[in-house]
Amino acid sequence: MATSCTHFGCSRTKTYKTKYIEPFINRIMKIIENLARRCYRAEKIAEQAEAKIKPLQADNERLKSMLWNKNLALSKAEVKARDFNKIQKHFGRETINQWLKEIIRLGKNRSKSNRDIER
Repeated sequence: MATSCTHFGCSRTKTYKTKYIEPFINRIMKIIENLARRCYRAEKIAEQAEAKIKPLQADNERLKSMLWNKNLALSKAEVKARDFNKIQKHFGRETINQWLKEIIRLGKNRSKSNRDIER
């Protein structure tokens, strides 16, 4: 149905608008809705990921501290092992074994005497 202003091309303009412009705008609106939905989903996923990451970061810091302490203890043990190897090399393995047996024997005697005192 043609409008009353045909001398300005209103009927052509109306058909162009309904044929091309409105479908184009509808497609753009659907794209915008889809993008908004995706953005909302992405924000929710980011929040969930952040909630999962926080405890993991805290565990990571705790484990870093533990690792540092373990490395320190290992370093100290390595120094003691080197010292022991030097002593063993100087006095010999048999002498060291005799000393260790004597220390164990004295430790057992000491624990027996402690039990006797407690009674």
